Amino acid sequence: MQLPTTIRILGVPFEVALSTRILDRGVDGESNTFRQEIAILDGAPPERQGALLLHEILEVIDTELELKLRHATICALAVALYQVLSDNPGLFAACRCGHEKGGNV
Repeated sequence: MQLPTTIRILGVPFEVALSTRILDRGVDGESNTFRQEIAILDGAPPERQGALLLHEILEVIDTELELKLRHATICALAVALYQVLSDNPGLFAACRCGHEKGGNV
């Protein structure tokens, strides 16, 4: 999987980068809502990188919306949603809902 360099989460742009520095902190993914950055462990298998990115997206959503989800819940959702999205690559292709013109879902 080729990770995007930027993504939008709740309308806010986040930079996405591969990093080996986060390994020093004992994590394989990290998000910072203040700096609007997501770091994913460089060297992780491509499928793992995708699941890690989705995990960090869920962490940002949890923080910003003050959902107070348990970490185990975020981990489970990340794995399950990544599998659904991987197994169904065209899932949202047919329902762009005006995104080409900047519309919202």
